[in-house]
Amino acid sequence: MKKNTTRPSDRTSTKPSRSTPVPAELSGRTGSASIGPSSSLLTNIRYGLFLASLLTPLIYSSTTYFGYISERTWYINALIESLFLVAVFTPGFFVARLSRLQLAVLLFLAILFVADGLGVDPIQSFFSGYARMEGFLLYLHLGLYFFALVRVPFPKPYWNGALLLVVIIAVFVTVKGYVSSTGWQAIDHRLIATVGNPSFLSVYLLLPIFISLYLYGQFPTVSRLIKGTMVGISLCVLTGGIYLTGTRSAIIGLASGCIYLVTISLWSRYQTFSKRIGWLVLMVAVVSTLFWVARNNPLLQKFPIMYRLTHYSGDNNTLSPRFICWKIGLHGVTERPLLGWGRRILAMVLPRTTIRPFCSVAVIAGTTGLTMC
Repeated sequence: MKKNTTRPSDRTSTKPSRSTPVPAELSGRTGSASIGPSSSLLTNIRYGLFLASLLTPLIYSSTTYFGYISERTWYINALIESLFLVAVFTPGFFVARLSRLQLAVLLFLAILFVADGLGVDPIQSFFSGYARMEGFLLYLHLGLYFFALVRVPFPKPYWNGALLLVVIIAVFVTVKGYVSSTGWQAIDHRLIATVGNPSFLSVYLLLPIFISLYLYGQFPTVSRLIKGTMVGISLCVLTGGIYLTGTRSAIIGLASGCIYLVTISLWSRYQTFSKRIGWLVLMVAVVSTLFWVARNNPLLQKFPIMYRLTHYSGDNNTLSPRFICWKIGLHGVTERPLLGWGRRILAMVLPRTTIRPFCSVAVIAGTTGLTMC
């Protein structure tokens, strides 16, 4: 009987070797959106449009009646439509699975669509007016903006560059508003800059503060001295901008965020429970002492913004009237509890009730929309 003299290395193997490329269809991979010159070009175009969208706070007009709203909305809507159109033709847009967050956004938009369609004034709810321009059409554009960015995301260096631009623009907006005669609200001399509203400006400046802290740990090729100097300047300018807006909720949000970051840092640094609690108690005591000093110091109380930030009751339209307004606003929810009244119809609800932000979503989209928020 003749023996098989074939060596194992000569036998044909059905398994692919390490050097043998495996087709994407067999390996389960869908490929990268950055492969190929056309895909790279689309990515660069998308990134350019995305960076242009970050310039929105700088877009306003001082010669039109709603210069802080209409021109800015037209600008961002046009960029979002272009960005989404390019994203649709980018490889991988329709391949990636929907995450839970993406499904939640789709469901929320669907609820808003139904609520506005069945509301008391669908035309007003869908298209709004020049005074606000925040009907369903705006929310639809924000949804397109979200999906254009998350379906085919950018690499991390791209995001770091975009976040750096966010901080730079926020600092520029604050400085421009401070030195400009039109950057202050004439009634109570609160900073509005290029945003046009002190409360909106404070919320806009809040996020870049924490973004700048994040960026300090990025860009390893840049020296720590340069990064520390730039972060310090941005923190001073942005924090000062929030203070000059006189918005108490933003100050509370900033303090809460700082307390949270310090808590996480202490929790990871100290292992013993007693040291953690001790540092937390010390931190709360320091914050409470600073607030008490600012509230009871006659010199500091001469500044209107400091007085506004440290007084939440009394002559300064504060907490107790707000709680009463929230209770009244609930009556508007009870009349149309499921899908609400629709967007931009508060003029029809105000004669019956008084709406506050806590109840506004429930009034607009009902308890169904409030649940999705």
